[in-house]
Amino acid sequence: MFSFRKEERLCSKILIDKLFSNGKSFVSYPFKINYFFVEQNQNVPLQLLISVSKRNFKSAVKRNFIKRQIRESFRNNKDKIYNTLINCKINLIVSFTYLSNEISETYIIQECLKKVMVKLEDIIQKKISNN
Repeated sequence: MFSFRKEERLCSKILIDKLFSNGKSFVSYPFKINYFFVEQNQNVPLQLLISVSKRNFKSAVKRNFIKRQIRESFRNNKDKIYNTLINCKINLIVSFTYLSNEISETYIIQECLKKVMVKLEDIIQKKISNN
């Protein structure tokens, strides 16, 4: 459960297009989160795309470092949202876009990501109650 496997990464161009054209979004600084509920049956309940702007960070080393921080924070905090998605039989694709133009400490990113996960859980619960 505490890993970030290849299947959990959003790589499909079709799903990425659906995410950005039909999905909904919200901002929880330093992240912009796009999400979309997918109807098709997948191996994993949640697929994730992480994006860091080249405009804000010219160096690939810095961009990769931030992506690594986000992946690690997600990996440590994904169990609750995974359990909710599995119990409700819902599949979700999510994009985290890093908005800040400076590198944050890992604990700050982890705290922000916890808030995002709580908000995503609330969105899932609203989706369940509407259906």
